[in-house]
Amino acid sequence: MTQPKFSSGLIITDLNDFIAPTQECVKPIVEVEENTKDNKSAKISLSLEKENENEKENENEIEIEKKPTITKYKRVQVSLKDCLACSGCITSAETILISQQGFQEFISHFQQNDQEIIVLLSPQSRASLASIYDIDSSKVHNLIYWIFNKYGKAYVYDTYFGWEIYLMEIINEFISKFRKENKRKPLLVSTCPGWVCYAEKTYPDLLIPLMSTVKSPHMLMGFLFKQYISKIQKKEPKDYYVVSIMPCYDKKLEVSREDFYDSKTNIKDVDSVLTTSEVQDFLTEYQEEITNLKFLEEKSMENLKEFNTINEENKKIYGRKDKGSGGITEYLFRKLAEKIFNYPKEKIPEISFKNLRNSDFRIATLQDFKNPENKIQFAQVYGFQNIQNLVRKIKMNQCNYDIVEIMACPFGCLNGGGQAKVSEKYLELNQISKMKFFEKIQKNYFNDFQFVERDPEDNKEALKIYHDFFLPLKEKRLNTEYHNRKENTTENAGLTTNW
Repeated sequence: MTQPKFSSGLIITDLNDFIAPTQECVKPIVEVEENTKDNKSAKISLSLEKENENEKENENEIEIEKKPTITKYKRVQVSLKDCLACSGCITSAETILISQQGFQEFISHFQQNDQEIIVLLSPQSRASLASIYDIDSSKVHNLIYWIFNKYGKAYVYDTYFGWEIYLMEIINEFISKFRKENKRKPLLVSTCPGWVCYAEKTYPDLLIPLMSTVKSPHMLMGFLFKQYISKIQKKEPKDYYVVSIMPCYDKKLEVSREDFYDSKTNIKDVDSVLTTSEVQDFLTEYQEEITNLKFLEEKSMENLKEFNTINEENKKIYGRKDKGSGGITEYLFRKLAEKIFNYPKEKIPEISFKNLRNSDFRIATLQDFKNPENKIQFAQVYGFQNIQNLVRKIKMNQCNYDIVEIMACPFGCLNGGGQAKVSEKYLELNQISKMKFFEKIQKNYFNDFQFVERDPEDNKEALKIYHDFFLPLKEKRLNTEYHNRKENTTENAGLTTNW
């Protein structure tokens, strides 16, 4: 079995912040096959009790024919789809035998197939790689473009365009829910597959009805390429291979969900996920070329113009200021002030968070511009210690928040378990701790977005695609489904875990 790849929060601190396995894997380690050694039969004599003294001995013997067998053991493969049906790993796909979606599998695929490579790069992975190689975050696009074009015709895109589609739908989802319900219940919003697996396997009846059904940004972009861009370019969905570079191993589980797979055409919305650390491992053999900045000769940033995700004046990529997980809460705060409480744009207040148990469980309140008694309550809940407390509140009907943003990793996606690994040698050479290195990643992430914030609705390209392509078939294109996977789960596994 592969070594567990826990969240880097486990490395930075001693916090045991993951859901441990609750039972054995539902797939056995071996499968049994029985085959006969030969065709000879065996005779077995059973001595029966005599009814009288005169009975002959051989009449009390029974001959039984039996074919001797030999047991052979066969190693089984555990696929990512098996993991989704399993109760052993509640949140950490990292502890399962992952037999798909590695970089070598990616290379092997392109030795046998002729497809265009669409690379979706997350801002968190970009910041992590920039920190490892001590380069500007914008140059990471050149680096990824350079390495992937060694294996085929590759195009590199930022996932922020997917975020713009996602945020536009999230706001509409909440407003619709807000206006329909007399007794409001929290809307649980997340792009985290670890949280989804936890909800489906612990309290699906309680949590699933509360969960936002909007697909995560990179899944929206994958679907967009396969079903929209392909038609514009007069190609077939199978002509594209979409790979996402993500800060999280659990994203591998997400792209393996049957909800994102068309069995009729054998097409997946996103074909595979590579984590930041997997890209880092692969780049080690090109260390000298990276050091010499040979990859900077490539004009990779041209791809970003296609979705209007780069500012033409300063060449910065558009984004949003947030804690490191996409800025869902921050965006909803501003837009709901405008759309629900009719704030003039110039008078929308800055969001102000109050920490509760810790900085990973914090709340904010938006008051009505004209009637301060009307409020919308927000909460950000990161890490499973805090998620456990949130679920308890929901169970006891004591959750008074209207919107809750949830992420499985402490510190959010910037601290994902798949982020680039920092060596002890690097730390010693630069005389920094692992926490200081994490702060370096935060700095790179925030510097990306410092002067290029944009309201998603100000991106005319995103607005057009949202209305013309996604909305007409909203349930199929924008939304996903969740499933009750509790059947094999030990009762109360998630909430009885000792932290």
